[in-house]
Amino acid sequence: MSDARTKIKAIADKINKKYKSNTLTSGENLADYEVIATPFASVNALIGGFPRGKFSTIAGPEHVGKGAFCNQLIAHNQSINPDFTVLWSNFENSYDKEWAEKLGVDLSRVIFHEYTKEINTMERMMDIALEMLKTEAIDLWIVDSIGAMVPKGDIYSGKEERSLEDANMLNLQRKLGEFYRKANIYINKNPTTGYKGCSVVMIG
Repeated sequence: MSDARTKIKAIADKINKKYKSNTLTSGENLADYEVIATPFASVNALIGGFPRGKFSTIAGPEHVGKGAFCNQLIAHNQSINPDFTVLWSNFENSYDKEWAEKLGVDLSRVIFHEYTKEINTMERMMDIALEMLKTEAIDLWIVDSIGAMVPKGDIYSGKEERSLEDANMLNLQRKLGEFYRKANIYINKNPTTGYKGCSVVMIG
C-alpha cells in the first residue's frame, strides 16, 4: 500500500472511530444492493434496473410516456413476484386507472397516496409516505411528480428580484434534501428482518 493510501486509511479509521460509524469506506467495501428489473432488456443492459434503497429519477417533457413506463415497471414485477407492493404518491391526481389495467397493473397491489384538500402540502404527503415505508412492506415507491410538489408556506413576497419560480425551486430542493435524509433510513434493506429495501422512482 502506498504512503498516500496508508495516510488516507489511517485518517478514515480515526474519523470512523470518533463518530462510531463507517461513514468513510473504500469503494470496494460498499454494500451490494438488489435492483428492480424493468420489462425492457435494453434499459436493463444500460442501467441494470432500479436499485433498492436508492432514489432514481425519470425525467423528460410532458406526455412522453414516463407514467406509462412506471406502470409497465409495476406490471412486470407484479408478474414475477405475487407479493410485490407499490406505493404511488399521486401529487398530480392524474392517474389513469383504465390505462394502467390495460398495461397489466394489478391495482389491488398498488397503494395510492392522494393529494387532497386536507393533505395539500409536500410535507404532509411525505410524512404519510414515511409512515408507509416504516412498515418495510413497500417494494417500489413512485412519486408523481416532482414538479407538482408544493412545500408548505411557499408563498413569495415579491420584494426580491428573484422570480417566484426560482424561489419555489430553491425551497423545494431544500425540502427534498431534508426528506432524503429521513427516508434513507427506511428505504434501505434490513438484514435483521429480511427486508430487501424499497426502490424510489421520482417522475420529473
